[in-house]
Amino acid sequence: MMMKTAACCTQKGWKLSGHIKAALISLYFVGGLSHAQEQNNGFGWWSGEVQYKESEKAQTNPKTHEVTPLKIRIENSGKAIGLGMENGCKLLGIGRPDQFSNRVIHLDVTLTDCKHEVYKGTFGGRIFVNGEKSASLELSRLVFLKGGGTKSLSLSGMVKR
Repeated sequence: MMMKTAACCTQKGWKLSGHIKAALISLYFVGGLSHAQEQNNGFGWWSGEVQYKESEKAQTNPKTHEVTPLKIRIENSGKAIGLGMENGCKLLGIGRPDQFSNRVIHLDVTLTDCKHEVYKGTFGGRIFVNGEKSASLELSRLVFLKGGGTKSLSLSGMVKR
């Protein structure tokens, strides 16, 4: 990257001072370290097919059951953002690393703008890194129904970098 940037600048007739060259080299290596660090933990971009499931009395609702692509980013700052590519669900919340393992990120996120109203709301869960490039995503929510009873909502799937 630094070489391409330097070549681009010199081709345009720009002269790079020693300080600018040093800054470009620093950005290159810092960017590389950030990427390497993301590979070993749950932070960064993830995408994959995720199952959305609504269950009541151990029965899945076929009208709201779907498997659709999801993209999610968990930033080092803790911000979590995402988008269900086909169902329109927007995801926003926080992620925090597990105190015992950097391979687990606990999530507290809210879904909005979903095609199925039932999925709009706050979910808790985690992303568990299986290897450098894959992870399991699990989010769930329990809803208490008027007149008693509950239903569970879940999002789960395998995501990759």
